[in-house]
Amino acid sequence: ESGDGLNKGLFQQHVRYWDGNYDGYTRRTWDLPRRILSGRTNTIVSIRMASDIGWGPWGGRDCG
Repeated sequence: ESGDGLNKGLFQQHVRYWDGNYDGYTRRTWDLPRRILSGRTNTIVSIRMASDIGWGPWGGRDCG
């Protein structure tokens, strides 16, 4: 979890966008938990996002 609590999980997904990211980058038939702290789900969503739109969402002022 980030210091301000807004980003969570292995790939530090923003809590405000998690539901939309989950819906956009998973499939119901995969039966993945919706929890942002599920390492498997967070990884799948993040890798599919990076494949689709690049690593830009992780390039904020607090990254690296």
